[in-house]
Amino acid sequence: MIFVLKHFEGYKIREIASMIGCGEGTVKKYLFEANHKLRDQLSELYA
Repeated sequence: MIFVLKHFEGYKIREIASMIGCGEGTVKKYLFEANHKLRDQLSELYA
């Protein structure tokens, strides 16, 4: 959900944090994890 809000809906990290009621650091952590998972899944498809 956070990945979609950031990359497809265009919200800023501060706005997302406010929406879901957590800190900006938590949002950044979730984005990092989502990017890592997506990278791993895509690399498996093209390996």
